[in-house]
Amino acid sequence: MAHNTIGGAAGADHRPPVRPPTPLRRAQYAAIIGRMPAHQWRLLTDYLALSGERLAEAFAHADTDIDPGSGACEVARYWRWLGDRWVLVDSPAPRRIWLPEGLVARLELAGTGEELFRIDGASGPGLFRRYVRRVWTPAVAAVSDEVLGGARPGVEVLRVTCAQWMAEAGVPWPMIAAHLGFRRTSGFLRSHPQVLATAAGEQ
Repeated sequence: MAHNTIGGAAGADHRPPVRPPTPLRRAQYAAIIGRMPAHQWRLLTDYLALSGERLAEAFAHADTDIDPGSGACEVARYWRWLGDRWVLVDSPAPRRIWLPEGLVARLELAGTGEELFRIDGASGPGLFRRYVRRVWTPAVAAVSDEVLGGARPGVEVLRVTCAQWMAEAGVPWPMIAAHLGFRRTSGFLRSHPQVLATAAGEQ
């Protein structure tokens, strides 16, 4: 299984592998969040940063995928772009991850089987363009010069930031790799040199 087979945006399944961006420092992340509208978008961003899921995975969740008691989250499906339409399919990287208690408490888990994330009437693939273009990109642009050194990372920076935070907390590399959906730890380490460089002292 190739780790990059799950798209994060339209057409991502067909893009060549791209070197991951440098993880965000906590102050940088806070600055970006602070420029986002409505708490729902901030919650979604926190979810992406703490779960390490791809957009296509996170937006495929039903509210029954997460156990409110234990924080266990089943990553079993993702939205795949077929060139002319989106389809919900089984994930090539199925896994169970555990979400922080504080994050779970903020989620609406009514056990209805409906979408976990529905914001301003949009859910599933409908959230892709809205989140990236109307929320993430403007927030990053607003703080780029001030706290990002002019850089404007894409939303994929949240996955490497998740890995960074886990490494800083002392989570072993194999557990981080599994959390992000890598079958082999070696593949994760090759794909995330920035995490290795900035968190090596924690392992």
